[in-house]
Amino acid sequence: MELRKPSHPIHGIPAAINFLATLLKEPVYRRSFVQADGVRLLVPLISPASTQQSIQLLYETCLCVWLLSYYEPAIEYSATSRVLPRLIEVVKGSTKEKVVRVVILTLWNLFVKGTFGAQMVDLDVLQIVQNLKAQAWSDEDLLDA
Repeated sequence: MELRKPSHPIHGIPAAINFLATLLKEPVYRRSFVQADGVRLLVPLISPASTQQSIQLLYETCLCVWLLSYYEPAIEYSATSRVLPRLIEVVKGSTKEKVVRVVILTLWNLFVKGTFGAQMVDLDVLQIVQNLKAQAWSDEDLLDA
């Protein structure tokens, strides 16, 4: 898999994540991805981005996590990894609406699952959401979230 041993890290990883975001729209591929221990490969890619290319990679990585948030075994793995703190770090530092939107939607999905709600309280997500609400967003999906 290109994420494990990228042949060309600058182009290979973004291409693999882009393809993965398309595949994970189908539940059957979510199962295969989780069974192959793919979720752990996404975690290091969830970090604040600075360049346009890295913003797109971050968005597509977070999109993958959001799609996986509909699949229970992926949620179970996420609960024992650093996914939640990394998502929160991203949402606190991102100004790109599409990145903020997909992270907020992921947090929304995870909130009622397992210990995520308690973790979010500990990580002060309510304050972060209040700060985000105070900003002028134009994305309707983000405003609804």
